[in-house]
Amino acid sequence: MAIRKTSKKTGKTGKKDASEQAPKKKAASKKTAKKAPAATKAAQTRTKQKTTKKQLPKKKVTKKKVTKKKATRKKALAKAVAATTAGVQEAAASGPTLKLQYYRSAIGLDKKQKSVVRGLGFRRLNAIRELVDTPAIRGMVAKIPHLVRIVGA
Repeated sequence: MAIRKTSKKTGKTGKKDASEQAPKKKAASKKTAKKAPAATKAAQTRTKQKTTKKQLPKKKVTKKKVTKKKATRKKALAKAVAATTAGVQEAAASGPTLKLQYYRSAIGLDKKQKSVVRGLGFRRLNAIRELVDTPAIRGMVAKIPHLVRIVGA
């Protein structure tokens, strides 16, 4: 048997009768909107387009200018690379030489290691270069022993 609690003020039980309960909400009825003729719709869209075009300010398009510093850096770098490779080829005629083979790809390695490979004059895999045996060349080979092997001295 369920015990009902009564309120002190009214003396009524906690449950509400059917008459006291809040009325249920009715389902929302669908409103049918009148369709505007096609001519008026087109006119409305045109006016919207015109107003949006007037409101938006025009942006100035500026082209990026290559600064003189960047251009001179690129030229200087190209000259330096050309000079080093030419110097290595000229020096190969005199003094002891090293025969190096570039046998493993530098893809996925640091830029520094790639630049060392490029500095030695290698462009393709399995390329063989004959370079002067100097401490600088030996140091470069020591930086990338996993990519270059000494074929002959």
